[in-house]
Amino acid sequence: MRLLSIFFFFTGMSLHCVTAGAQWVVTDPGNTAQGIINAANTASTVKQTVEQVNRLQTALDYVQKVSATVRRARMFTDSHTRTIRRNLGLVTE
Repeated sequence: MRLLSIFFFFTGMSLHCVTAGAQWVVTDPGNTAQGIINAANTASTVKQTVEQVNRLQTALDYVQKVSATVRRARMFTDSHTRTIRRNLGLVTE
């Protein structure tokens, strides 16, 4: 009985003195796959956003050109109207 007590004592002491070793590597394939899917979706969203920005920039360029054309047409019309009024004697300067 005494021998058994000594055995348990030393076994307990040896377990108490053991230092921690390497741990198991834990991987989650489902999480990894979901991360890849999320990255692909994000890349697709970014691509669509870039395409939309390019379309909006093109539309803005067209609107600016039309606005400039309308502005020039108004200036011409106003100038032409003043010239006609001046020639008819309707405007006194």
